[in-house]
Amino acid sequence: MQISPPAGAPRYFVSLGAGAHQVELIRAARELGYRVIAVDRNLRAPGCSEAHLQPHCSVLRPRRIIRMLQDNVLDGPVVGVAARSYGKAGLSAALIAREYRTPGNPHRPLLDIQNKRTKETA
Repeated sequence: MQISPPAGAPRYFVSLGAGAHQVELIRAARELGYRVIAVDRNLRAPGCSEAHLQPHCSVLRPRRIIRMLQDNVLDGPVVGVAARSYGKAGLSAALIAREYRTPGNPHRPLLDIQNKRTKETA
């Protein structure tokens, strides 16, 4: 059973990375009314100053990010997760999106795409 958040509760968007390429995404999420959580291991990344929360963590550690989000007892739901990357950060985004049941790319096909052997036989 899924419990709905209270009316007016903030909705959170998780940006995996806060570098220069993420700033536009972070700003757009803010403009849409989301509270933005920008995860980056560099707290001086340009997008950190644009975000509401800035957990210090590598974007390649999705389980740690999930624990950090759960430990912070957010007062509203995570409704979106994104990484502007075609690399391993995309896999992290898929795992976090699956955990929070938000739209996103499925994890398994992303693994297949990154697996060179799968590419060669496709």
